[in-house]
Amino acid sequence: MSSHYNEKPFRLLDLPRELRDEIYEYALDFHRYRTEL
Repeated sequence: MSSHYNEKPFRLLDLPRELRDEIYEYALDFHRYRTEL
């Protein structure tokens, strides 16, 4: 049961590389915005 639960976060790895990079960049920008406040 726990193994099924742990699979969810790694679904991101199934995305195309471009989409993954876009999401990663967005997350970095969001983090930067949060830390600069």
